[in-house]
Amino acid sequence: MTIAKVGEAFVRMVVIQVIDATGSALTELADATDCGAAINPTKSVPGLAWVLALGLTAPGCRDRGEIEVVAVPEATFVADRECHTCHQSQHQSWLGSHHHLAMQPATPEFVKGNFEDSTFTHHGVTTRFFQRDGSYFVNAEGSDGALTDFEVKYVFGVEPLQQLLIEFDRGRMQCLTVAWDTIGERWFSLYEERFPAEDPMHWTGLQQNWNYMCAECHSTDLRRGWDDTEAAYDTTWKEISVGCQACHGPGSLHVDWAATADASAVKDDDRKGLAVSLDGNPRTQIESCARCHSRRSLVSDRYHAGDRFLDHYELQLPNEPLYHVDGQIRDEVYVYGSFLQSKKVTRGVRCSDCHDPHSARLVAEGNALCVRCHSENPPAQFPTIVKQPYDDVSHHHHPAGGPGTNCVDCHMLERTFMVVDPRRDHSFRIPRPDLSDKLGTPNACTDCHSDRDAAWAAAAIAEWTGGAELLPHWSEAIVAGGARLDSLVRDLDVAGIVRATALERRLQAPDAALLDLVTGALEDPDALVRVVAVRGVETALPSGAPPAAVNRKKVLLVPRLVDEVRLVRVEAARVLTTVPRGLLSEDEAASFDRAFEETIARHRALFDRPDGHFNLALLRDNLGDPEAAAHEYRVALERDASFLPARFNLATLLSRLGRHDEAERELLAVVEDDPLNGEAHYSLGLLRAEMGRTADAAVSLDRAARFLEGRSRVRYNLALCLQQLDRLDEAEAAMQDARRIDPADADILYAIALLLARRGRLEEAREATHELLLLGPADPRARELLRNLEARIRREG
Repeated sequence: MTIAKVGEAFVRMVVIQVIDATGSALTELADATDCGAAINPTKSVPGLAWVLALGLTAPGCRDRGEIEVVAVPEATFVADRECHTCHQSQHQSWLGSHHHLAMQPATPEFVKGNFEDSTFTHHGVTTRFFQRDGSYFVNAEGSDGALTDFEVKYVFGVEPLQQLLIEFDRGRMQCLTVAWDTIGERWFSLYEERFPAEDPMHWTGLQQNWNYMCAECHSTDLRRGWDDTEAAYDTTWKEISVGCQACHGPGSLHVDWAATADASAVKDDDRKGLAVSLDGNPRTQIESCARCHSRRSLVSDRYHAGDRFLDHYELQLPNEPLYHVDGQIRDEVYVYGSFLQSKKVTRGVRCSDCHDPHSARLVAEGNALCVRCHSENPPAQFPTIVKQPYDDVSHHHHPAGGPGTNCVDCHMLERTFMVVDPRRDHSFRIPRPDLSDKLGTPNACTDCHSDRDAAWAAAAIAEWTGGAELLPHWSEAIVAGGARLDSLVRDLDVAGIVRATALERRLQAPDAALLDLVTGALEDPDALVRVVAVRGVETALPSGAPPAAVNRKKVLLVPRLVDEVRLVRVEAARVLTTVPRGLLSEDEAASFDRAFEETIARHRALFDRPDGHFNLALLRDNLGDPEAAAHEYRVALERDASFLPARFNLATLLSRLGRHDEAERELLAVVEDDPLNGEAHYSLGLLRAEMGRTADAAVSLDRAARFLEGRSRVRYNLALCLQQLDRLDEAEAAMQDARRIDPADADILYAIALLLARRGRLEEAREATHELLLLGPADPRARELLRNLEARIRREG
């Protein structure tokens, strides 16, 4: 019996790497042109970026094998006021916008809350807001649980709420979870529950840390500046809020060009030297916005404006509980994951088609916004729009001017987050009350007609459409699984984010067909699908597979080490750490090393969190360095002592190394901190059984059984320990409980037959053995046990 490895759901929290973005671009260009030139992507020249220039006289690089490396100036960030001089109208639009007020110093100009010695009480804890010597203060519960005065350093956001930032030692800033409602003019708590001072969700805890959780999207050119040795931040920014260069990229080259260009040149090309413009590639604009308007994790902290989103971030796919099963928003997911589900993305619609990028306001109000395109005369750039009068009763089927006539109310359901902040779903979906009955999902009709049910709404829509058959929705395949799910993954007419979600769901039910599915998905044109496919190879060919399977894993994943998208590369490198290096050719090993460096850099960019060290520990363990892995797990626990995946995995590793006493101490720390943690009690029980301390193991397993009610193996292992202690009545009861939970588990039924035979109840034992043979007619254990039982029955008459 060995200790179970738990916490596997946390393995992919965040992994990262980076070669400098310019170096990465060089490598990709060299590969794309097949020049074979030896380029060092880490070579640097102060203030310069390396770029490739192909010889113009050559018929092709493939023929000549020549490449010229030249140096050009690298753009740097300048003060935003240099932009305002020329772009005055944009600057005026920006002033007072949510971007302008994303973060500001706590001064009378920007503070909105009532600091006239006002108070707010939540779950018996009173927070007081007051001024002293011209500064703003809160008296709040500190990390030690005591009420303490804290100075407000900055305000965060402006509408419909404003949060307060408090500065602590080692450069750490924390977001107070009591915020100001700027519409209702009141203090309120962002959470219904109360978090004790030691909880990571307490305002002084890890999950309310500004440096990691918030800062990057509320300031320009943010550098977290984490020093892992000192466990301290030196966070800096070029502009305190979201300014021009947060979206357009560093402006020094543009400023230099504008200073030397003549008036006609400026008029013809006023964006020269900028990485991102509003009328450029739609993908570039959308992904520039997505950097902040998305639920994502970090892949690289070396972002350059205009870079691919997946080179620096991993998007959270539309899975429950963040989304409903049909992709509708459920939790706060910040737009991008919804927008990718819509047809608008493939039709070339950009954020700026609806939102003024400088004021952050809509470009028109109400239905006037939508009918700019959805009308009887749609713009030429959107030829697939069906020509009809959308803002008309013939379309919305509601009395003019009344409820139900606003486009967004039917096609962009609104949900409120952070208590007072309503957000609209940007998947732009057709109301489908028929799916609500099947899937339990919300729909626009009963969202408004709350006194009616989905069947009524579906019937109304059927009447409007003359009973026309509705098109299948992809969520039906997600729920159905099986062949329908596989077909959805392969359907290139469906949005890539949906197919990636379908494939991720498919990995939860691995079978013989999975490997073929992920093999095809590795070549998918959408990088999100390729990322999940890489993980699918890991699922279909897990560690410990036969040599042929290990080689197959290598063959499938080595090409992904040079994928054009960084996230695909780092995931491929992560999975390939389970493949012996000796199986890689010299070129394959070189590709692995480059991608693995990117993977390591991804983790290092998250060293201020437990996640970074935790994921690095997994890689170190895969590569055969358990001591380095143990060190990383311990550092993860220094970052957050409550991060249980690290403690579980550390205990597992120590047990594997034969250091059972150390492993036991780690698990005891978990159950002392969280006595109701069934997984910890279960692991502790298995460990103690392996140490030969059967009585202690039985105590831990009995506690685990109380908290893990649906886990048959907990009771199975408990029964085995009770047998060894000769507590046979209790052992039989535990084993029968295990069987009731999982009647198809052959190990449990075999153990019951043995126990009954030991207790001399031979006929019952024989009956149990016959049932075992029904589960597996060729089971050699069952056949041998049946022979022995029948011989014993004959002997004993």
